[in-house]
Formats: sequence, structure tokens, C-alpha cells
Amino acid sequence: MTLEEARKIFEQYDGILLEMWQKDHDAYSRFQDAYIFSEITEQWRRELIEKAYNEGRPLSRILAMIREAKEDQEDYADRFLAEFRSYEPDEEERKLLADELVNESPTCGYNWLKQFVRDLTELQRCTEKLITSGDEKLQKTFETLEK
Repeated sequence: MTLEEARKIFEQYDGILLEMWQKDHDAYSRFQDAYIFSEITEQWRRELIEKAYNEGRPLSRILAMIREAKEDQEDYADRFLAEFRSYEPDEEERKLLADELVNESPTCGYNWLKQFVRDLTELQRCTEKLITSGDEKLQKTFETLEK
């Protein structure tokens, strides 16, 4: 696999290697066998994330993308929070983002963000705003995360 081919596959899955593995084992194996330096994949990831923000991609997808990062997590988390403050998703995206942030996994998006954002109070406020009164399961999970 050439570097160009590897980049194309990487971009196809927005740099989310777990998704690549789940959807195309062969592509994942070929990508891993290419032994691409992490500095290169991190540069590709930075470019993909910047492009995603510029294109107005859903924050649920951007959160999945930034969680893959091995570098610059604080910057990614703070930028995500800055976008999250004024984010007004449609109902489908609200549900996707709420589930990505607050689920029963110890590695949920909210827990990941808590490690890196500088303003935990704002993260809590934005997340509370996202969870509607009809989302009882998410509300209970979020209450547990906040303890």
C-alpha cells in the first residue's frame, strides 16, 4: 500500500481506526501493515478535523474524530466546547451527540472531554442543555457521570 492509498483509506473513515476495522478488516490490515509514522497520521487527522469544522460537519462526528487523536487533545477538546456552546442540532443529531457524549461506557465522550477541557462547568452546562426531559436514561447516566 502506498502512502497515498493509505491516506485515502484513512480519510474515508475520518481517521477513526476502530470504524475502519469494523467495516473493512482487509483495509484495516493493509493500513496497519503500511507502518505509517504516527506523526503522519496525526497531521492527516488535524487536516481532517479542520476540514470537518469548515464544512459544518455534525459535532457527533467531530467528537468521534477528535477522540482518536494522540496529540493536541486539550486544543481539540476546547475547540469542540467552543462550538458546542452555540450548537443547535436538529433532533436526529441531538440524539446522536447526546448518545456519543453520555452513555454507559466508562469511555463515553463526556468522560473523554472532562480529561482535557479547561472549563468543566461549561461542558456540564452544554451537556445538560443537550439532554431533554424525555431522555430519562441519559439524564440518570449523566447524573452518575457528574458524581
